[in-house]
Amino acid sequence: MRAASILVLLVGVTAACHDAPDESAPAATSTTSSTTGSGGHGGMDGAGGSGGAGGAGGSNAVWTCLDTVPAPTYHDGPDVLGGVSLNDILSGDPIVQAAIALCASNDPDCATPLTTSTTDDTGYAPLAWPPDVPSFLEVTATGYPPHIMHRDGAPPPDFNYVAAPISDGTLNQLALLMGGTIDPSRGHMGGQVVDCTGTHAEGVAFEVDTADAGTLVGYFGPNGLPAANRTSTSEDGRIGIGNIPPGPFTVTARVASTGQKICERHGLARAGAMTFMWRFSPEPSP
Repeated sequence: MRAASILVLLVGVTAACHDAPDESAPAATSTTSSTTGSGGHGGMDGAGGSGGAGGAGGSNAVWTCLDTVPAPTYHDGPDVLGGVSLNDILSGDPIVQAAIALCASNDPDCATPLTTSTTDDTGYAPLAWPPDVPSFLEVTATGYPPHIMHRDGAPPPDFNYVAAPISDGTLNQLALLMGGTIDPSRGHMGGQVVDCTGTHAEGVAFEVDTADAGTLVGYFGPNGLPAANRTSTSEDGRIGIGNIPPGPFTVTARVASTGQKICERHGLARAGAMTFMWRFSPEPSP
């Protein structure tokens, strides 16, 4: 199975941590997002694919910047023009005719989208993104659960955010590998953590404050599959948590060996939806 992340279910996030340095490709020429390795480009989800940010991760993760990272910024000005590319996380095929809505973060149900778009035959959708409003994308496509895609800060000019949504079938397969089944009344969380250099980080443990006996936790091994014996991230930094009870929750990433907090995010689990987060990265200063 291709490297897969069960993606983050944090809806209407008020983030205490922020994005790693933006690596989005300037043109719609890429179809996968970054994992470990050298070269490559960043995807909006920060998981799946080849190439990537800062080379392979590992036990030499750098955490010297904790509590000193600037917070994400927004600014006045015209909408930033760019686009979003969607490819299935397992097959890599473009996801066509996907409906994309850009939503303000203070509108977690996306009742009033800021703008909308639809993917073409290559899986690409042009998008005009206001630079002054914290926001997220909501993606709806046949055969896929609704996907919520978050990033912090204003997008760069000519952005191309590459994301790899996970289909209903693949999500169910991954849940089985994590030792359970998907509960459609619950939400699911996952993501990828990077250190102070933007490198995928090994040895990071995640906590969800509302997790219960029905919640599934899977840290992904180097082969891109959940590893039942892992209690922290491998060198690609990926985590999947399924069946989070619906409602508000807090997820915290910590250095497993010391307990030092890397990042904390607050969200609302939406039943049946998936959410991408760009990356879990060191927490900004207060």
